[in-house]
Amino acid sequence: MQDIAALAGVSKSTVSRALSASPLISESARESILQIARQQGYRLNKKARDFRSSSALTIAVVVAEPKPTEWSFTDPFFLQLLGCIANVLDRRGHELLLANIRVSIDEWIQRHVVRGKCDGAIVIGQGHSHEQINSLVDAAAPLVVWGGKLEGQNYCTVGSDNRYGGYLATQHLLSQGRSMICFVGQREMPELRLRYSGYQDAHCEKGVLPDSSLAVRAGVSSTVAQLAFGELLEKRPDVDAVAATSDVVALGVMRAILKTGRRIPEDVAVVGYDDIAIAQSMSLSLSTVRQDYSEGAKHLVTKSLKMIDGGNVRPKIIQPQLVVRESSDPGHSPRK
Repeated sequence: MQDIAALAGVSKSTVSRALSASPLISESARESILQIARQQGYRLNKKARDFRSSSALTIAVVVAEPKPTEWSFTDPFFLQLLGCIANVLDRRGHELLLANIRVSIDEWIQRHVVRGKCDGAIVIGQGHSHEQINSLVDAAAPLVVWGGKLEGQNYCTVGSDNRYGGYLATQHLLSQGRSMICFVGQREMPELRLRYSGYQDAHCEKGVLPDSSLAVRAGVSSTVAQLAFGELLEKRPDVDAVAATSDVVALGVMRAILKTGRRIPEDVAVVGYDDIAIAQSMSLSLSTVRQDYSEGAKHLVTKSLKMIDGGNVRPKIIQPQLVVRESSDPGHSPRK
């Protein structure tokens, strides 16, 4: 802080007030000092501050206001991951702030994390905000993102190996002799795009060129997936399997299949992604690629706390697991 004061030509107390967004400092002076702090890679040791004040750290879990193609608070995957994060924070004596933001992620982080209104942030999903999040590295903001590892990424992510997960689902279907495998779901979000790459990898390994006409962009909701896949089935009755971007999408696909009188898995096999709670309890249980929510939450919180303490962190890729159930296992009889 003394170094920043010298560079800015102000007192150390002025720097302290600027970094804490004190109203005693003019906006122009505050922005000038914050810019110097960012350039110098300054990060307040909030853990030490909180030891002195005997208060718990506050970690924000941030989800951008969802677009029609992105996750929302009602998504079972998000709720299960959020529950695990809340449990880990509670066990460590810290507090959770849940934020559904309507401004850009970088603006929210600057306002609430960089200026000290909360101690750190966990961002759920990169969505369409990869470039915004990447730009926050210069602000020395302690944040960790649940998402996919991307080229040119400057921030820390925790997430499953989405490309390998997409490969596992597709390879399982190909090994059964399925040849017309449809990929259902949107591909704009980085994690889902990686799952589609895994779908392509499995085909290439088998020496089969994936049919691009079997890739259906179907958003992230069950209802939209049902409508989109239902339209495809009318045009392509030869489809014999589906690799879905999520379990929620897979449920819509299964409704569309059964509505036509086809049998699952005899006529069309289905594999989802996530392993949400309902996947196993359905009348026709869903094969899926499991993401380890508990392990993910542990790494998200641990890395957030380490960043707050001024430490360096690296991305963590968690290996997914294929879980085979009735929707893709030809050994099970169809349920009526």
